[in-house]
Amino acid sequence: MKVLKPLRKQIINYIIAENEEAESSNILADYMHAIEGGFNPNMKFTLYLPAANKLVMYEYNKKETMQWCSRSEFYTECEKIKKSLVEIAENIIVLCQDNYVRVLFRNPNEKPRLPQDYQEHWRAYEMFMKGELEPLLYVCSIRVVPKLKLYKFWEKLHL
Repeated sequence: MKVLKPLRKQIINYIIAENEEAESSNILADYMHAIEGGFNPNMKFTLYLPAANKLVMYEYNKKETMQWCSRSEFYTECEKIKKSLVEIAENIIVLCQDNYVRVLFRNPNEKPRLPQDYQEHWRAYEMFMKGELEPLLYVCSIRVVPKLKLYKFWEKLHL
């Protein structure tokens, strides 16, 4: 693995903690849960795949629809979240390519469903460019399981 960036270290820590079912206070948890999908009021945002080549990011808002922030504020916030999600996805892809993790494809029939009242609390964002969409679609369609190689690398990081 090339020079280890702080983000990649956090991703590795998260993957290992999740695999060990350990409590993790990883700052990436919100982003990783969004990649895993689903709709939970404890989530700040999530990614949803309505079709194989389509992606929608939903941001959760407890306020009533009329009290939501302006559209421009919403897009600005989503752009920041999207940038981080893409960077995380690209790092996960590097771990896959370098054979540090095993890739298990999710069953497309088991994808999370939109909650009945999603329009009351979840605001949709769909502005993804092809270069952003491809890595996100890939990581949203897989589960990663750390290989022994990743554990050995992780141990070296913590010595």
